[in-house]
Amino acid sequence: MVVAVLLLVGYRWLTRLDYEYSAPGVARYAIDAAERLAAEQLEQQAALRQRALDAYVAYLGRRDD
Repeated sequence: MVVAVLLLVGYRWLTRLDYEYSAPGVARYAIDAAERLAAEQLEQQAALRQRALDAYVAYLGRRDD
């Protein structure tokens, strides 16, 4: 029984490694990386827009004085 469990765990581990370095695994990695990059880009754009808005509001406040 223990041998069967060890064989099953070893098979799953080797299959996972094979998938990570296979063409579908590489394609999935590229998709995941592109998704992370797009999410980070959206966050940075939102932060930049917020900073620009804050600067504009501060400018309007100084101009009115």
